[in-house]
Amino acid sequence: MDDWHHFASIDRLDNHWNRPGWTPGRRSYHWMPTFQDATEPHTPADRCQRRLRLPVLDSVPPDGLHLTLRRLAFTDQIGRADIGRAVEQTRARLAGTKPFSLTVGPLAGSSGALHFSVLPWAPPVAIRDGIIDAITAALGPAAVVVKPHGFRPHIGIAYCNSRTDAHPTAHLAAKTGPEPGPGAQLESG
Repeated sequence: MDDWHHFASIDRLDNHWNRPGWTPGRRSYHWMPTFQDATEPHTPADRCQRRLRLPVLDSVPPDGLHLTLRRLAFTDQIGRADIGRAVEQTRARLAGTKPFSLTVGPLAGSSGALHFSVLPWAPPVAIRDGIIDAITAALGPAAVVVKPHGFRPHIGIAYCNSRTDAHPTAHLAAKTGPEPGPGAQLESG
């Protein structure tokens, strides 16, 4: 519920698509587990998206559901050799990662998106830390910018497409949940 309280305290939603460095058509490389084969989050995401049809929200399609762990770089800022080194270092650091389960839910949000929290945080945080160590080893410390507000593992279900008052969206989200139903269990492999 900490994620929900954090979201409920936000006054304004910002356009998720209007971030520093992002321009139309610009792409980037990320580490992100997807849920194409682990369909447990699809049903609660669809249910919440149908109830949260607002002009300020862009729903994430089922094949786009993901848990973003870390951005590597914009595609125009990194070459194949650097990508290869970062991937090699990541594989080496995460080779011993044991399978784990995540519980998906409740519904929460941030200043630019609605998402499901995932618990426990420890496995995704440990993987992200390994990725950060790998990027640092492969590309140097200047390649790693850590956000000051920390990492809150989540699965985004809708992105805000314009700056707006957060309260109507939070109010509708509260009526939608904040619980999306029984938490979906995900197994890593």
